[in-house]
Amino acid sequence: MSAPSSRNCKCFMIFSCAVNVVLAIVFGVLVGLNWDKLLDNYFRFSNSETPQSVIGNATVSGKAITIRDSVCFSCDYLGSGVSVNETLYEEIVTTDCKHKLCCIKDKVIHDFVIATQNENNENENSSSIRDSFAWWRNRANSAHFYLDREIPVSKENKLRWKADDTYGTAFAQDIVLVNGTHMRIKQDGIYFIYTSTTFDHSRQDTVETIYQSLIKYHPYLPKTGDVDLVFSKFGGSRESDRHHTNFLAGVFKLEPGFLIASSLSQRGHVFLDASSPIKNYIGLYKL
Repeated sequence: MSAPSSRNCKCFMIFSCAVNVVLAIVFGVLVGLNWDKLLDNYFRFSNSETPQSVIGNATVSGKAITIRDSVCFSCDYLGSGVSVNETLYEEIVTTDCKHKLCCIKDKVIHDFVIATQNENNENENSSSIRDSFAWWRNRANSAHFYLDREIPVSKENKLRWKADDTYGTAFAQDIVLVNGTHMRIKQDGIYFIYTSTTFDHSRQDTVETIYQSLIKYHPYLPKTGDVDLVFSKFGGSRESDRHHTNFLAGVFKLEPGFLIASSLSQRGHVFLDASSPIKNYIGLYKL
């Protein structure tokens, strides 16, 4: 490590909904990674002329941390003594302010993260990025949907989805989206199911309690009703985070005909943060 003593690193994190999508995509390759412990932060490429210090092969500046063709996540939760060969990452670096970054070297994902940060601008790489995600869209018995921002929630407080995005990460393969709210299983098997939802309570003095669950329902078992697969509770105090991303996931055995959805408590939809088209999503795939 080389770091001139006269130059201090400025520590920062660029928060982005794109990283949530990256986590889901990378999980498709690295089954077994603990996604619920990953923070939705990333450090992106930057050509900066501000004072810099070198950390391994990472360059830290006042604007960004640069690791070529890599996406890096905060991973202090792994502990100070962890080595890269004990993880599914390809590199671990430590910043001058002693925070650990775990990095995945993948140019496609790197370009996707950068592109999504410029979603309001035309991106010349959008076509090539879309082509690069063909493997993601062509997996049997799998799907990935984004929140329908025009009508985000149904009368039954189920989040509504659509298979539409600029870069080709939204799709359905052997999975049917029913009424915009439920994913219908066609083939029995063991499935990994996930959803990420972001809430904004910045205008509240006390964060209202929100309940969210991944549910399954079978139309041939109407008396059973919705069955919780994964359940979470958030908020309820002045100390709760004003901006919160809720990630629910699990592995379940499912039979044909089961419907999967994300359900919110009565007023949960009031605080949905739908500021980005890819900030909220749901998906699954057969293992």
